[in-house]
Amino acid sequence: MLNTCKYILLFSIVLSFAACKKYMQPQAGLEKLYAAPGSYAVSVTELTNASGGKLYRVYYPSSASEPCPLITWGNGTGAGPDNYDDIMKHLAGWGFIVIDNYEKNTGTGKEILDAVSYMLAENTRSGSVFFNRVDANNIGAAGHSQGATGIINAHTRYPGGAAIRALVPIALPAQKWTENIHGYEPAQIQAALFLMSGKGDGLISSAKSNAETFAETDAALPAAMALAAGNGHNSITRDGGRHRGYLTAWFRYRLYSDTIAAAAFAGNDPELLRSEGWKDVRLKNLE
Repeated sequence: MLNTCKYILLFSIVLSFAACKKYMQPQAGLEKLYAAPGSYAVSVTELTNASGGKLYRVYYPSSASEPCPLITWGNGTGAGPDNYDDIMKHLAGWGFIVIDNYEKNTGTGKEILDAVSYMLAENTRSGSVFFNRVDANNIGAAGHSQGATGIINAHTRYPGGAAIRALVPIALPAQKWTENIHGYEPAQIQAALFLMSGKGDGLISSAKSNAETFAETDAALPAAMALAAGNGHNSITRDGGRHRGYLTAWFRYRLYSDTIAAAAFAGNDPELLRSEGWKDVRLKNLE
């Protein structure tokens, strides 16, 4: 009897692990579509200061013939471009110019917004590889952990932040975990907002804290929220994992007016509401 119980327990653990592993990657439908590689060839370049120090790493669709929307990235504490290399290449493959700075503490948002200013200047500089390649009317920001607080602050604290039209804070820490200088104000957000986290991130970025942030935003703000089952605080690193598909779809929807991507969030039957493995979904003002 004891051995039978051991086998049952072991089988249950294996099933639980398999279920958890199942939810680590996009499953089907639009989520899977936008998790697949995009159609653009991608190039990566390092931008340095006068003394050769690294300032930014930029990922861009080198085969694009038209100006592309810009996404500025906010690193988690102690992280840099290497931690998010594959997910930024993925976004570039879908037609976005993605810029990441080398700052390892991005919570104030200053460095995140400075990257936008840099790229807008390069867009008007005739000798730049990015001359006339940035769609200055379609700028987004995505950030992880401390970088999630940073992209909100980049948008709400500084005059130039109004240029950011779409935000994706990923694993946004509850206010109690942020330093005072990194505290964020959801009520001040005016950009379309998609809060992403993982159900396994209950300590730092829980369903409760994300729901509180969602509730504090303006009643008329276009916004979404969803937590990925089986995912933890750092699931966005490397290739983006389960976050990759809907992260890409959100920016395609909001910055490209992609009607196919829009169906993941808007309309009579948004895919996100019935997508297996996504929990605590909230949607508002997404037409």
